[in-house]
Amino acid sequence: MDLTAHNRFHVAYIRALRELETLRLAQWERSRVTLPQLRVLFQVRGAPGITTGQLAQCLGITVSTTSGLVAKLADAGLVARGMCQDDRRQVPLDLTEAGRASARAAHAGRGGVSEGKPQALPCQDLE
Repeated sequence: MDLTAHNRFHVAYIRALRELETLRLAQWERSRVTLPQLRVLFQVRGAPGITTGQLAQCLGITVSTTSGLVAKLADAGLVARGMCQDDRRQVPLDLTEAGRASARAAHAGRGGVSEGKPQALPCQDLE
């Protein structure tokens, strides 16, 4: 491949990436899920049954901030709050089918930039 063909390819590739990024951002705006909410979705997806306190620790934010994010996601039907029979103060979280679909759509909208499904960042200690 000569330099001119290489340059044309590079320019076309950059244009295609910009178009994909525009489509990805449009998809994100339609989903109405904020970046902090998306972080919660990915964490809960990676650790079903995680509690709000554990989630706050993983995300490095306060429990009250985490509770607000979870409340909005629950109201939107993306996160389900469970019940712990042993300790009613502990509320395990899980994604609803809509939450799983939203997480999949957010990942698919990345245009295959990274391989595999996004994983929740590991917590130091969930117990």
